[in-house]
Amino acid sequence: MKKIIYVTGQIGAGKSLLMRSLEKDFPGKYLFTDEIAHRIMATGNIYHELVELFGFEFSMKKSEDRKRIGKVIFASKSKKQAMEEIVHPAVRRYIQDCIAETEHEFIFIESALPIDIELTATISVVCSDDSIRYNRIKAHRKKTLEQIELIDKSQRSYEEFCRAADFIIDTIDSEIPDINTSLLQDWLKAKFNRNENWVAFTGSFLPFTYGHESIVKQALVSYDRVYIVQALNPEKIAMAEKYPLPLEENLPMEFQNKVFFVEPTQKLTSFLVKELGCRVMIRGIRNHEDAVYENKIFDINHRIDPSVVTAVYFAEPESKMISSSLYRALDSFPGTKGLFIPSYVKINT
Repeated sequence: MKKIIYVTGQIGAGKSLLMRSLEKDFPGKYLFTDEIAHRIMATGNIYHELVELFGFEFSMKKSEDRKRIGKVIFASKSKKQAMEEIVHPAVRRYIQDCIAETEHEFIFIESALPIDIELTATISVVCSDDSIRYNRIKAHRKKTLEQIELIDKSQRSYEEFCRAADFIIDTIDSEIPDINTSLLQDWLKAKFNRNENWVAFTGSFLPFTYGHESIVKQALVSYDRVYIVQALNPEKIAMAEKYPLPLEENLPMEFQNKVFFVEPTQKLTSFLVKELGCRVMIRGIRNHEDAVYENKIFDINHRIDPSVVTAVYFAEPESKMISSSLYRALDSFPGTKGLFIPSYVKINT
């Protein structure tokens, strides 16, 4: 069965570059809607309809003609809509023909705009810092800030792209044009070839305790991979140096190649879990106070992205009294470490 993967996202975030990077290592059919549209606009009846609409002849190979068309459609909503009604159906038919004809299992379709085709998964390429994204566009596309903002307003927002995604790639830290696709490739193989399920366990983990370990063990009954996502508010950032996450190579055998730790971040966890290929985040509850707090956190996360599901695991009786804050209160006293944290967790002094 063919898997149709929709690659979308903000202008300047790196959609096309992601496709080019992925194309080098991951077998599949790669379709770029802008390139398809440019070919279609230059052929047959569609070309003549567009010449009549724009009022001038053009060549999509000439940058000055493309700029001229851009000025026309961004200055007139009616002409923009008319052009889309001519071009979009033809692009859709072209893509459908490619899907029917290709022997590849995976078909990747890159487009900033929604496409009326049944999709298997959506990858959103975003950049959570607009200034970085705008500078890229200015450097590579020679557009003014006014032009960039006009295009941005005509497309979906960062939040909307994230909510629509099955997998998010945030290129804020990426070296353009080299976008690392290794995790995405792993996710595609795991999801579609191995039928694996991944989950994200979110929290501060300052430090990672026996209580956290208990939740991970429970999660591994249902999930093939658990990401430990250390999400820190500004007040806790300073503590991360003293209470670092465990090294994966030091984990017990039952966790090897199944449990992975994510470096501290201040991103919204609802979107961050999708950068890891997860649609479920898990939380641990020890008592009534935890339940009240987690209910509030769930409400916030659900408002940010309703497509991310929260699953709750209850602490086992022997670990209900264990908490990171209690350890931090007692860690200056000798003999307490072994009561709270596993041997593979290191504390910096």
